[in-house]
Amino acid sequence: MLPLISAVRLLCLRHGLDEIATRDRLIALSHSTTALTSAESALLVAAFERLQQRLLDQQRYSKARGQAADGWVDLRRLREDERLLLKFDLQQIRVFVQRVKNT
Repeated sequence: MLPLISAVRLLCLRHGLDEIATRDRLIALSHSTTALTSAESALLVAAFERLQQRLLDQQRYSKARGQAADGWVDLRRLREDERLLLKFDLQQIRVFVQRVKNT
């Protein structure tokens, strides 16, 4: 999630946007600039929210078993469709981060 958060923060700084939350920043970038289309913004917001939920679910699972709540998701716990969606989300984030780096 950190690469997405950092890239969104950088774009907002470049465009003079003062939103704080990543979700709000993604939306603002599509409404106030040409940096993101509405479709790209929606896709990245959905990916960000799914990643947050997966991480929270994993942390709850770990805590319930007396383990540390860290920043890792155990892929063995995911169904095949969840793994495919996670892969898709990470690919979309990678493309976005690379695009920000190249601008």
